[in-house]
Amino acid sequence: MDRRRFLAASGPSVAVAVAGCLRGGRLSDGSGDENGADDGSGPGTEADGDGTSVEEDRRVTKPPQKIEPPEPPDDPEAFDEWNDGYLGEHMATEPSLAFDPLSVRIGWVRDTGLGLGTMERRADEAYEARVVADEDDYEETFYGDRMDGPLRSRLDGVDFDESVLVIVESGFGSSSVDHRWARVEADGAVVHLHGYYTAPYERNSDIDSRFSVLEIERPSEGFDLARVSLTVDADRRVRFNSTEGVVALEV
Repeated sequence: MDRRRFLAASGPSVAVAVAGCLRGGRLSDGSGDENGADDGSGPGTEADGDGTSVEEDRRVTKPPQKIEPPEPPDDPEAFDEWNDGYLGEHMATEPSLAFDPLSVRIGWVRDTGLGLGTMERRADEAYEARVVADEDDYEETFYGDRMDGPLRSRLDGVDFDESVLVIVESGFGSSSVDHRWARVEADGAVVHLHGYYTAPYERNSDIDSRFSVLEIERPSEGFDLARVSLTVDADRRVRFNSTEGVVALEV
């Protein structure tokens, strides 16, 4: 894969003003250097040999990157100057495997775990990472008859000898908030995604989940699982991985 994209914004900036920052919560002890890399110690560092779930320790940590919220604009006509990416402005973008965020619609994916009608919706927050590692996974995960146009061709053309697809869904809150991805690190046979929520000044007043599909270069040592470190507000980074299913949190 010769594409290397470090920031991907999607979704419109919208109309209904909902002022304020995303919700904070209780913190566990965090670890990580100034670039946002974790020290890798403790349980959850490697996949179990029998393929069972690997629970992340330090589920919620303080973001290691510097975060500087911008000053709210005095003039309503200056809203377009608001930096909605400030949560990840100082997040490192290197070193990184090559990755490509794809504009996949959530309705193209079977059995998304965080649908508004599920039990997980009753939690304050929920997170899920899923891996599509081969052609069989691809056929079982996507509704081929719902996809059309160039993106269908793009997905059909993924070479799973060279890449994996990782699906990330998280919630809940305004549909004006999106994922952005800074880098994907290789930790042996683990791909570690580092990303953050956008923080638009104006937001829809609805409730939805946030959704990403990324094509990621396979690590040279093979592939076991995908781990996600997602900065959700100025005080909280949530960690989860692709062996855990839906992770529900009360905050």
